[in-house]
Amino acid sequence: MKKLAAVILALLLCLGTALADSADVVGVWYLDEIITDGVVLNPSLFEMDMTLELLTDGTARRMTQTADETGTWAMNGQSVVFSLAGSTETFTLENGKLTGCRDNMEIVLVKERFAPSMPEIRQDAVLADFNGAWYATLVESMGMRFPVADMGMSMVITLANGTAIIDEGVEEQTAVSSGTAAMNGSTLVIALPDGSTIPLQLHATGEVSYTAEDTVIFFERVQ
Repeated sequence: MKKLAAVILALLLCLGTALADSADVVGVWYLDEIITDGVVLNPSLFEMDMTLELLTDGTARRMTQTADETGTWAMNGQSVVFSLAGSTETFTLENGKLTGCRDNMEIVLVKERFAPSMPEIRQDAVLADFNGAWYATLVESMGMRFPVADMGMSMVITLANGTAIIDEGVEEQTAVSSGTAAMNGSTLVIALPDGSTIPLQLHATGEVSYTAEDTVIFFERVQ
């Protein structure tokens, strides 16, 4: 299985339209994600940080690695508008996150920072649970998440009671390999003729994942 390469894109902080209630937005917000062309980037990889504090008296404070700035904020209809040094930026409140956009890029702020966690692994998984065709949908690597299809790649693993067929595609090139599959505890391990192995874990969410070094590939069952 080929290791999927991470793509580092140029970053742009931006803000857009909002839907909020003032009681919901008051507090301290932290930069959590930057999204560009469907790719979710972890700001910490680029040593980026931003904190936005919205106070009940209408004042606001924005702190980055290089600046500590004070401005104002206000509700404008259903929008949250932050004003600083003669410019304004507008946020959207949705699902507990503040999001803004400009030039097809977004920043996402959250009130609580938390480390991403792997979906719960099924400890009771058996061989038959893995039967079917699984296609790669998402890659997580180096703090970034992006769809496999957006990389011009594809991967389908077909499992049937101990046999495995792996169909990989990169742009116009495809490769098909086969191997055997057996359980090692709750993990299904595919053994390939070249001596390499592919360990797969089944999650309570119905996904299957393969982890190699700092990369995780998620698969969904073909319906």
